[in-house]
Formats: sequence, structure tokens, C-alpha cells
Amino acid sequence: MLRTEIRRRRVNKLFATADRLADLDEPMTDAEVEAESRLLVGSVANNDADFSR
Repeated sequence: MLRTEIRRRRVNKLFATADRLADLDEPMTDAEVEAESRLLVGSVANNDADFSR
């Protein structure tokens, strides 16, 4: 049940990030896209570390 909730939260974060990026008025640079990707991946990795104990 806990794993299901973790997975649901990850998917929600992914869609929230996609929605936020879609709402931008100007196209993002490659560097900005890379930074957003790193933030999202880092967030998921931090959540994995918190729940792996």
C-alpha cells in the first residue's frame, strides 16, 4: 500500500511539472530543460532514499 502511494505521488509530481512547463509563455532553453529534469529526478531519488529505510 505504501509503495502504491509513493508511485502515485511520483506520477502526480511528474504531471504537475509537465503542466507547469506547458504554461510557460516562452520556450525553454536546453539548459533550463536540463535543470528542470535534474530537479525532478533529484526529488524522486530523495523520496526513494526516505522510504528505503
